[in-house]
Amino acid sequence: MQGQPLREWLKRYCGHLREQAAGRSGSGDLNLVDESARVKKEQADRIAMQNAISRREFGPIEALEQGLSDCMARVASQLDTIPAKLKVASDHLGADELDLVTGVIAQVRNDIAGMRIDWFGDINEGTDEDLEE
Repeated sequence: MQGQPLREWLKRYCGHLREQAAGRSGSGDLNLVDESARVKKEQADRIAMQNAISRREFGPIEALEQGLSDCMARVASQLDTIPAKLKVASDHLGADELDLVTGVIAQVRNDIAGMRIDWFGDINEGTDEDLEE
C-alpha cells in the first residue's frame, strides 16, 4: 500500500472496520457472526425447552420418579387383590394354588421394586431386559 494516496488507505481501513463490525473478518477464534449464531441457537433451545415444559412433555426427574413410584404402588396394591379375586371366581382353586399365585405375585413385585431407570442412557438400552426378566 506504500505509495498510495491517503484516501485509498482510509477507504481500505474503513472497509476493514466494517468487515470486523459485521463479524466477517477472519481474525480471532469466534467472529461476531459465529457468536451471534451460537447465542441465537441457545435462545431457541431455551425457548423450545420452556415450551416443552409448558406442554408437560418434560419435567424435573424428582417429580417423574415420585409419579412413577406412586403409580407402581397402585399397581402393587392391585396385584395383591388377585388371589382373593381368583378365590371368589373359582371353586376349584385350593389353598396350595392360591399360595402359589401369591408367591408369583410377590416375586413380580420384588422384581419391579428392584428395577432401576437410567434416565440419561439410551432409550432402548436395557429396557427390554428389564421387562423380560
